[in-house]
Amino acid sequence: LKEIILWDGDLVLVDGVQCYEDLGGGVMVDGFMPAWVAVLILIVVAFVYAALTMYMHEEKYGPLLFGHYIAVCLLFIPVVRGLSGGRIKGPRSMISNAWQSWGFCGSLRMGDPPATPSLHWIFTRAFHNGGVHGDRLPPKTPGGRNLRYCSEMFTAISDVNSRIAVVFGFLTQRQNFGGFDFDRIMRIGIARCACDDLFLVKDKSFETDWMTVQLVPNLSDEPLADYCQLVADSNPTTFKHFGDTPIGWCSWYYYFKEVTAEEVNRNLDHLLEMRESIPLEVFQLDDGYQKHWGDWVPSKDFPEDMREVSGSILRHGFKAGIWLAPFAVDKKSDLAKEHPEWLIKNKRGKLANSGSVGYYFYGLDASRPEVMEFAKGQLEKVTKHWRFNYLKVDFIYAAVLADGDRYDYTRTRAQIADHAVREIRNAVGDEVFLVGCGCPLGSGIGFFNAMRIGPDVDRTWFPFLKWDKWNLPGARNAVRNTITRSFMHRKWWVNDPDCVLFRSSTLFKDEEIIGIATVVALGGGMLMLSDDMAQIPQHRYKIATSLMPPSNLAAIPLDLFQAEEPSELLLRLDGATGPWMLLALCNWEHSVADKTFWLSRLFPTEEKSLHVLEFWTQRYSRMKSSEPIKARIHAHSAVLFAIRVAENDSVASYIGSDFHVTSGLEVVTMSSSSTKLQLELNVKRSTKDAHVTVFLPFDPQLGVKTSGSANDPIRKAERVGPDHRIWKVPVGLSETGGKLIIEGN
Repeated sequence: LKEIILWDGDLVLVDGVQCYEDLGGGVMVDGFMPAWVAVLILIVVAFVYAALTMYMHEEKYGPLLFGHYIAVCLLFIPVVRGLSGGRIKGPRSMISNAWQSWGFCGSLRMGDPPATPSLHWIFTRAFHNGGVHGDRLPPKTPGGRNLRYCSEMFTAISDVNSRIAVVFGFLTQRQNFGGFDFDRIMRIGIARCACDDLFLVKDKSFETDWMTVQLVPNLSDEPLADYCQLVADSNPTTFKHFGDTPIGWCSWYYYFKEVTAEEVNRNLDHLLEMRESIPLEVFQLDDGYQKHWGDWVPSKDFPEDMREVSGSILRHGFKAGIWLAPFAVDKKSDLAKEHPEWLIKNKRGKLANSGSVGYYFYGLDASRPEVMEFAKGQLEKVTKHWRFNYLKVDFIYAAVLADGDRYDYTRTRAQIADHAVREIRNAVGDEVFLVGCGCPLGSGIGFFNAMRIGPDVDRTWFPFLKWDKWNLPGARNAVRNTITRSFMHRKWWVNDPDCVLFRSSTLFKDEEIIGIATVVALGGGMLMLSDDMAQIPQHRYKIATSLMPPSNLAAIPLDLFQAEEPSELLLRLDGATGPWMLLALCNWEHSVADKTFWLSRLFPTEEKSLHVLEFWTQRYSRMKSSEPIKARIHAHSAVLFAIRVAENDSVASYIGSDFHVTSGLEVVTMSSSSTKLQLELNVKRSTKDAHVTVFLPFDPQLGVKTSGSANDPIRKAERVGPDHRIWKVPVGLSETGGKLIIEGN
């Protein structure tokens, strides 16, 4: 059994549904004829012109006339482009999602090229060959129509004018890796379930995973929320809870494979000294400690007993983290030599292509019982014997390579992956915080505490091929996926956006650091640093600490269907200071851009008076909800506004701070009156040179006095801007927080 295709012609299972009829109109094509017709006209016109010219000049100017012929062809090229165009335009857009952690997720507008890896399939196909993305040629419907756009596991198609959408998605990926294909106007498509040459025993049947179709007649800001919850309900967690969102340090992006036990201890000592101001919880040793992939024993740079390393980490007060790729095997490893039958081979008997990470490696066939016993043994060794309690499991896709032959054909690749991740969780137990990476997304739901949801961030904005939008390392691709997969956070797992790098030796500009930090903060997911902390400049250190602790909450991309890289993020919050919003406006273009956002989109019913504070610059504005926010934003950067309704100008109120990115979650309790504002502040770390911005209805001529354990007695409060009732008040906090009392003199 190779594949199960579900096709109902027009609009996959919703043909004729009244709610969706508006998606059928509004399609335009640049030009009014097919490209081949326009080219034929060009050739005929040019030929006739040349023939007439030669007839008139009695063929004695042959070379010159040949030049005329070429010139006419060149002159007609713009005309051909105008006549044929060939690029469809229309109001529809589609969310395209790749199979595993590193692949593309984003919105494609009608007429956009399909999302595909930039490198040749020899290098990347293994990374993305799930249910639909592995095809080298575009598939066709049973009726013979070419399909152009595809998405793994789920998709949504929207009409941005009428604000109507349809969500298609599989509830689980336990039986098949499945997905969806649509034609170039996003109207005709199929749902596919890969069966991977499944061998069905006589009188046995096979059932796919359940699929849902959701009609969204009034497109909300969270069109995938209901689907996401259905998936979560269909994949209950096999452990107690997701746990707290980790903040920590990882060795990879500074040391790569050159990490040593000596450097581990040096960084532990340094982080311990900084613990009051940067309270990291996890210290994770990444790739490089082992002899080879597959030979999970310490290299010469680490002690033979890795309990010495985990013990040192635990004694310093951190969770002990380690990296493992149980289904990936280095060509030079002893395992590859001793058990060649375990390695996945292709149909020709050659070792299967596992994708290139700068070099090729082998995948272990997880359909073999002895392979699973080996993998479980390594997982138990690092968690139970070596005593690491935080485990990042990488390259999981290598256990189910699509081009590979396998030991057991009575199970699909999805069934094998499902068994593999179950055994991973069973081997490590409930108490280990388990992070998945390079994992088929549908297979990981319910088994991992956290999941990488994008490619490696690397030390530059662009990947080495600037046009790549898939798995090549680079901050741009990681940032996009952090936004577009934000809806998964704390429903399927804790999102892992990869590390944030703050040191000066990267190629990031300060403005790009702010753009990355804004997206990571509003994603609410894991925050992992990967620097030599001594190389972080003070101003970037302040950016890093402002992200701690994470909010745990994910913002909504307001323009999810309008842009491949959404640039408007909204997070609604409520706390001790009352309700407020965080609005991020991002500029993913490659030069400075002016952005305008009408506040009436957030307050559509009645006009409000608003306190608006931009976090990174601490610029304050008093605005009306009928006005636009206008911002000039650096390339690859962002601005972040805390927006509060000014309910009562006769009572003191809180506006924001410069030491926590949410401008509000740092407030534990608040009481206010016309003469006093009392705050209890806590960010679980010490702060210096910090401020809160507040509205005080006191007589501005009298000034204010401050007191409490969070009061900074040396620095004085200052008025902000033309409104003399806005004050910037200095604070100083210990790890346990403090109280601040502000009152009129």
